[in-house]
Amino acid sequence: MKTVHSLDVTISGLTYIEPGVPYNVTCTVNEYRDNRKTTFLAIIPGEQNEEIIIWYYKQYGCFEFQVPTSTYCRVASCACDDNGLTTHWMYNTSSDLSRSVTFQCESSDSEHNIVESTEFAPTITEAPGTSLRFNPTNDTVIKELGQQFVVLCLADCTPVCQFHWEKDNSVVSPGATLQISNISKEDNGTYTCTAYNGYGTPRTKPLYLTVNCKLFF
Repeated sequence: MKTVHSLDVTISGLTYIEPGVPYNVTCTVNEYRDNRKTTFLAIIPGEQNEEIIIWYYKQYGCFEFQVPTSTYCRVASCACDDNGLTTHWMYNTSSDLSRSVTFQCESSDSEHNIVESTEFAPTITEAPGTSLRFNPTNDTVIKELGQQFVVLCLADCTPVCQFHWEKDNSVVSPGATLQISNISKEDNGTYTCTAYNGYGTPRTKPLYLTVNCKLFF
C-alpha cells in the first residue's frame, strides 16, 4: 500500500480466480474529496489493460464512467461518504483465462498526486480435469487372495484437490490412498477415485480389481 499526504488506496479480493466465473474486487479510498476520480485497472500480460473510472461528488454520490475499450470490467456497487469511497468491481473472467491477471486501483490526493494501490494478483484455479491418474498407473489390477494392494490417486489442481475412493456407492477410503492389507474375494470389483477442489466439477476415474481365488485339491 502506498501512502501520499495521508491518502490510502487499497485493493482486495479472494485468493483464487476461476476462469469463466465473475470475480469481485474491492477498492477503498480512505479520504473523501469532492470531484475525485478513482480508476480500476485489470492487467493481463500481452493484452490491452481493462479500465473503469469512478467519479464521485458530494451532491450526486458516485457514478461510473466506463472507458470504451473495457470489455470485462464493470462496477458492481459503490458508496461514498465523508470517510471516503468503497467500490466493488466485477471482472467478467474469460473462460479461457490462462495467464495471470493483476488488479490495481488508483486515486488522486488533495494536491492531485496519483496514489496507487499495491498490485493484487489472484491465483488462477485449475480443476482436476484429465490430469486425474493413479500411481502405480495401471487401472486394471489382478491380485491373489491374501496379498496387499496400495494405489495413490493424483491430480494437478489449484488449489489442491481432496480425494476419496468408493466401491458400490460407498466410501471405502476418505483420502487419496486406497490400501487393502489382506485381499479377500469380497474386495473384487470396481473402485472409483473422485477428485475435487471446489472449482469446476468433480472428476472421477475407475480402477478394476480382480481377485484370483486359488483352488486346492
